[in-house]
Amino acid sequence: MKTVLIVDDEAFVREELNERIDWKKYGYKRVIEADNGSRGLECFKRESPDLVFTDIRMPVMDGITFCSELKKLNQHVKIVVLSSYMDFDYVRQAFKLGVVDYLPKHQMEDHHVSALFQRLAEADKGENQVVNILGKRVHLRHWLMDPQASESSVSLKEQYVPPLNSKLMLLQMRVDDYNWRKQASPVWRNPREIEKQIVQMVNKAALELKVEMTDVNEDIILMVCAFPETSTHSFLYSHMRNFAQTMQNLMDDQLRISVSILYSPGSVSGKELPAAFEKIRLESKRIHHEKEIRSIDQVNKAFVLQAVRPDSIEELRALIRAGEVDKVKQILQVLWLEQAPLMETRQIGICFRKLLRELYRIYQENTSMQEEYTDLSLVSLDHFTTFEGLFEWSFSVAKKLLDEVAVTAGSRVKDKKIHEILDYLHANPEEDLGLNAIAEKFHFNKSYLSEMFKLKVGTTYTRYTTNIRMELAKQWLETSDLSIQEISERIGFNDAAYFIKTFRIYMGKSPEKFRKSMNK
Repeated sequence: MKTVLIVDDEAFVREELNERIDWKKYGYKRVIEADNGSRGLECFKRESPDLVFTDIRMPVMDGITFCSELKKLNQHVKIVVLSSYMDFDYVRQAFKLGVVDYLPKHQMEDHHVSALFQRLAEADKGENQVVNILGKRVHLRHWLMDPQASESSVSLKEQYVPPLNSKLMLLQMRVDDYNWRKQASPVWRNPREIEKQIVQMVNKAALELKVEMTDVNEDIILMVCAFPETSTHSFLYSHMRNFAQTMQNLMDDQLRISVSILYSPGSVSGKELPAAFEKIRLESKRIHHEKEIRSIDQVNKAFVLQAVRPDSIEELRALIRAGEVDKVKQILQVLWLEQAPLMETRQIGICFRKLLRELYRIYQENTSMQEEYTDLSLVSLDHFTTFEGLFEWSFSVAKKLLDEVAVTAGSRVKDKKIHEILDYLHANPEEDLGLNAIAEKFHFNKSYLSEMFKLKVGTTYTRYTTNIRMELAKQWLETSDLSIQEISERIGFNDAAYFIKTFRIYMGKSPEKFRKSMNK
């Protein structure tokens, strides 16, 4: 009877893993849990589990220390790292200790989990087996993250060796707006078929060029291209760009998948590959235009212009209420296609969250759209890689709101007093917004106000005011250096501990963790 151990300080993460994964399907009949590394170590000594899932950042004993202690007890234990940070510095440390794989907490859908267990199963077949089709050299990904860790790791038996007597160039192919568009392709539901077709495309596009591939993430494929040692710089550059263009066209024509491509500006040696990979990885985090093909040095030059900060976002709510479709579209086009490309990533994030807040307020005023707002609240800037994707998504949401407002004009939130209360709540988050205080201020009976508010706005008074305060807290956590205590006071919480507890329920993480994840 195989056993799995889940170690994570967040109870909801442990619950999600327990409920989402059909453990029996993968041969595990027993699941045990621990909320930190120290307790996880006790469970491991007592239960001797066959597989361990562990978070990285935990109290008492963090995941890195936990993995180190596990390896002292059992060199062959299989460990999978869980992380919401996707921090490659920690991933490197984990691989150095012999971790076999990692699973981002935002990638727990069935196909992610299935792919993970397939990699684990194939890794068990023997040292000559591969983890997946793309990973012809399964350890290429591990080696790029940390060559020394790969060499010293007990779990990685076949080491990656860079091609000799060759000039090497890196090419990274990333699916544009993967998290939003993945249902558009007919083969998305069959990842193995995608892998098979991509390999065929590379063989077709590369001709006699030697190319080794690995999947960095589900939406990113990295290729190491080996050219003859006698190749000139101009030859390398032109052939790399032609190869990139051919791959992009094949992906678009055969799979209906839009990809952008980054490649190293010049050749590197085998020892320089990890450093080149790190540069490409960092540059790929930037939002870019759809179907871009650029070298790293071109990316850097694109972000030296003076950033701008649009003020037109605040106009959207009034324009949507007025049914001004063309003006709404124009504002979003200017924002995402003209102004955003001149901004730094942090500024783009601020604009995106500001836009979400404006859209959120309109959703709250439309009772029939409360369920759709639940989906809206889960969207983040991480779902997009291109400015075109940001525009299309933003306008699609605004269009739904425009249609809803047009149908229900004059039938919802008619009461002038409710509008006054809503405006007051948004303008005075630091004041006493308790139902008693607001009922007295606006001369309502408390019970009547509670019933009328839910009828007109579509949610309870308490939930509405909590959402306002939490959204403001998110904004200040990201854009200011205010302490947690100061932020809690500014949004009307007298008790910082209660604010932290409320924020954790609302966001799934503490204010401090949220701030770190936004500023990484």
